[in-house]
Amino acid sequence: MLDPQTGSTITSFTAPSASIDGLAYIEPFLYASDFSFSQIYKLNPENGSILQTLFPQVSIGGGLDGGEDRLFASDFSLNIYELNPDNGSLINSFQTQQVTYGIGFTGERIFTSVPGFGIDEYDPNTGQFIRTLSSTGYSALAGGGNPDAEWLTETPNLVTIPAGGNAEINITVSANELSIGQYSAQIVLESNDPDSTTLTIPVTLDIITGVGNEEELPKSYSLHQNYPNPFNPATTIKYELPKEVYVVLTVYNILGQEVETLVNSVQQAGRYEIYWDASDLASGFYIYRIEAGDFVEAKKLILMK
Repeated sequence: MLDPQTGSTITSFTAPSASIDGLAYIEPFLYASDFSFSQIYKLNPENGSILQTLFPQVSIGGGLDGGEDRLFASDFSLNIYELNPDNGSLINSFQTQQVTYGIGFTGERIFTSVPGFGIDEYDPNTGQFIRTLSSTGYSALAGGGNPDAEWLTETPNLVTIPAGGNAEINITVSANELSIGQYSAQIVLESNDPDSTTLTIPVTLDIITGVGNEEELPKSYSLHQNYPNPFNPATTIKYELPKEVYVVLTVYNILGQEVETLVNSVQQAGRYEIYWDASDLASGFYIYRIEAGDFVEAKKLILMK
């Protein structure tokens, strides 16, 4: 594992096979494709131990990438396969316009590449070709980036507009799961118009208190995934309490040793955000755990410096 900002090594382990040619991270597992046996290993990203071996019913080799519980693989040819990350079964497939080796999945788009042929962009749901981004190709690609704003959705997210024409896109905002505060996002319109390839529209959502404060209280306990994750050097942890309760929120290292106690007090029912600064800690995996009455839950976070 490398620090994405500096390239320095955070941790390393021996690959499960000498013929590994693709990697994908779908939290909390690391996936590695073995082109010699056309199989995929599900690994523990902390030590590289094999947790499960997936045997897709299609031939794979070359690119592998995933995220948001989706896993994609190529086959050294024109096929892209979407596989079930739990058992390797085939979910969907489509063909590319040219031979594919590297794959990069960003959530809304999938990018393919092969040395000497360039990078192409496709819709991962339909397989529709969108555009060629570069004439320079690479043996490997990796997706990632900031997650989509879940409170903002657009329908449809891909349209074809003839010259002089227009299209209607519906934007939906849902604040049901959001706490009081201000939220920002961007709507990015991409096209193949050489004079205007990208148009960015900023969106700001303000959530304020209303008359029905009692109705805004959480109905159940909940511990959310920290954001951002991975992070450097600070992150935010959110949780919800349906009633007054004594709360203990603690951070541990991967060995189970206590690193810091963030909360240790009685709290009223409501939604809480805890800002944690890990500037003094080393890069690696950590675990945060909440105890609130009978409710106990833990989640993993990654510090990358």
